[in-house]
Amino acid sequence: MKHFFTLLAAMAFTSAIEANAQQMNQLGKQNRSFEPKSLSEVRMPASQMKGQHKAPGFKVMKAAAATELAGPAMVVYESSSKDENGESIAMYFYYGIDIANNGDGTITISGFGQWLTNSNVNDITAKLDENGYFEMDSQVLFTDSDYGTISIAAWDYNEEEQDLFPVRDAKITGSYIDGELVFETPWGAFIDSGAYQDYYYDIAFSTGIMKATGVMTDTDKDGSYKSYIVHAIDGDSIYVGGFSGMGESAVMAYDLSKKTVTIPNQRAFYYNSTYGVFYTYALNRLMTSIEGPDISGTFNEKQISWGPWAQLNSDGQGFLYRGSTIDFFEGYNLIDDITSVKQIEASKEVARSRFYNVQGIETAQPQKGVNIQVTEYTDGSKKTVKILK
Repeated sequence: MKHFFTLLAAMAFTSAIEANAQQMNQLGKQNRSFEPKSLSEVRMPASQMKGQHKAPGFKVMKAAAATELAGPAMVVYESSSKDENGESIAMYFYYGIDIANNGDGTITISGFGQWLTNSNVNDITAKLDENGYFEMDSQVLFTDSDYGTISIAAWDYNEEEQDLFPVRDAKITGSYIDGELVFETPWGAFIDSGAYQDYYYDIAFSTGIMKATGVMTDTDKDGSYKSYIVHAIDGDSIYVGGFSGMGESAVMAYDLSKKTVTIPNQRAFYYNSTYGVFYTYALNRLMTSIEGPDISGTFNEKQISWGPWAQLNSDGQGFLYRGSTIDFFEGYNLIDDITSVKQIEASKEVARSRFYNVQGIETAQPQKGVNIQVTEYTDGSKKTVKILK
């Protein structure tokens, strides 16, 4: 069992966890070490890139109109990551941004691309009219000390060369649909000049921008780290996008009668090729050893909270936290939402369920690790969720 092996390896390193966590925090929790990469290193199939579709659910607090997207928001996009074996996988990423409505048919987006760099990122502007049409020009996101300016730009795919390239004079467009700003154009963060011109820091295959639903606060011995999240209720689980500010999502089981949550041992994020994949673990109260694979917490109408925990790789290196909270924004009641979702699900009849791995290949049953479950109901509706086994 892979996670059990990881836990044993981590437990063997508990005496060095504190030092290792300090080393990792010095690298910068919010800003992983990205290197420019070409398509050949990502190895995503062309069919994956060309298929455009909406980012997954997570719209608990829908924007009633495009202009109501102003304020804390999340950009959600599909791109490539690595699994524990170093193989490329497709995955959705969730990062917090802030949107300001300028009142003249334009918006200003702050924080877009901050997850790619230790440098400050520029505010970027875009058109967003009253009908929900979105349009953005290529513009500089940030400047890297080694590679120069890095710009957001649309991209296209060369079928013959099996490679992609930026189209800097093309508009990045999108539309406001059902509470979400859906990009119709794939985008990337590309190096503008020099020996690595047109190499990319990141590329997105499909993208949505939606309202954030709360703030997650992680507290360690040096202070607190805050990041926006989006979340969704499904069955007996709460799904959190942007978990711990590292871009990926996490799932937690809840018990409504006891007002408790359990965060099972699961993938937290992929850091880089040196440190690999990190997983969640519970720590003891003194933060000196691993208490177990699953983290226990509590919740009420406005908040989810839990005590000492860690994100560790297979070498026992990682981040240690004294505790974390998820505080939901004004106007949202978690208990009311859970109750409502349960009532709706109880009234529906399941026609069939399908399971897929992270590569999108259908499987007869859920496989070990992350799976995608698509449930079809007799009323024609569908529900797609991530499940762990």
